[in-house]
Amino acid sequence: MKKVGKKVVTSGGAKGGSGQVKSPLFEKNARNFRIGGDIQPKRDLTRFVKWPKYIRIQRQKRILLQRLKVPPALNQFSKTIDKNQGKNYGSEFYGPSPLLFLCFANTYN
Repeated sequence: MKKVGKKVVTSGGAKGGSGQVKSPLFEKNARNFRIGGDIQPKRDLTRFVKWPKYIRIQRQKRILLQRLKVPPALNQFSKTIDKNQGKNYGSEFYGPSPLLFLCFANTYN
């Protein structure tokens, strides 16, 4: 029986590269970005854009609120609920109102 082992692949670049033929599809050409040369690659310039005022204000507000320490007595008002949630909580805590009982009593008598 023959011993079957893994074939080790050696890179041809270390020997000088004369043994391998390079494909013209993947040739790397040096580019010249001087005047009259190649077009420069697109860069991400969002940091240098003059943003609209409302965007700048909301970003600054978010940073200031992160830095600012608010006392708990005031911070409780920053986490309020909307009208629909308030109706649900009110009905759970207080139960049906006495006025509601009067309305039902009058309709069924």
